[in-house]
Amino acid sequence: MTHRISGQTGSNAAGYLSRFVITCRGSIIDLISIKQVIAVAPPSDNIGEADKFCGSWIELRRNDGKILYLKRIHDLFDDTIEVITGSQGEELSWVTAPGLERTIAVMVPQIPEADHLAIMTRGQDAKDKGALEIARFPVKM
Repeated sequence: MTHRISGQTGSNAAGYLSRFVITCRGSIIDLISIKQVIAVAPPSDNIGEADKFCGSWIELRRNDGKILYLKRIHDLFDDTIEVITGSQGEELSWVTAPGLERTIAVMVPQIPEADHLAIMTRGQDAKDKGALEIARFPVKM
């Protein structure tokens, strides 16, 4: 349950969210900040389908590990970027950029029983390998 702003109801009502700003460079993942904001929470992805995900996602969990909220995010370990190529700058291509630092901001609903935010990842072969928790941050501000 989120706190609602007076006069707004339903799933599109604004409420208090936590915005996590996180950086990733290689295998180093840092929490830059947590800030309370008032906004409409993005809907959770289907928690029952997390075992099929590839790439990266976040899980808002209770202290016993139960997932309360789940959202796919840009793959933190994708070290490719889109760049302009060609003499006139009219062409784009993807190039590898080793050591690329990524900064992401994720907003999650403030759920009273939430204990931590976990960043999860899995390679492209989701059937053969389990998901890996690569970072965990407490949600209490």
